[in-house]
Amino acid sequence: MAVLGDEARRAEALSRLPVDHGRQVGETVGALFGGAGRDSGRHLAVLRAAFSYLRSLPACGGRPIGAVGY
Repeated sequence: MAVLGDEARRAEALSRLPVDHGRQVGETVGALFGGAGRDSGRHLAVLRAAFSYLRSLPACGGRPIGAVGY
């Protein structure tokens, strides 16, 4: 998740998404981590642990985890 601290890499990664999704994901990341500063590593560790846990659940069945709500 090094893209969070690198504006150019973040913009490039978001540009690969459909326009509306890229904008929404960018806004969400900004809201979640915009003020995180030096604590962003701690927040990322929590997110990684959550994804790892969710992937271990049989209900996920190997499907991707994530959503962009409308």
